[in-house]
Amino acid sequence: MICDRYIDSTIAYQGGARGLARTTIEQLNRIATGGLMPDLTILLDLPVKEGLSKALKRSGQGDRLENEGEGFQRRVRAEFLAAARRDSKRIKVIRVRAAIEQTRKAIQRIVELHLNGNHRP
Repeated sequence: MICDRYIDSTIAYQGGARGLARTTIEQLNRIATGGLMPDLTILLDLPVKEGLSKALKRSGQGDRLENEGEGFQRRVRAEFLAAARRDSKRIKVIRVRAAIEQTRKAIQRIVELHLNGNHRP
């Protein structure tokens, strides 16, 4: 199964950005998911200003979370990156490149390594 957003997003947005206790969020996540954890998480990372700019170009206006402001987005990004440091075996960070093809190749490489049993990028 492949999904866009899961428990790491809840921790980043509710914990990192809104200040709720990570242990509480993790406990609620375990209850809500029955303990189901991803085998691999790909975190696409880029600077906050660049990410907000891309989102605004795509939609013309920000959504509820995008409109929270740069400080909120910095806290979200910091929590995602902290999660990647805590669980580097599962969460692989890809720095988004200007050329989409470069980013696609980086994702493909990580997925192929994972499927072949080699969990190091």
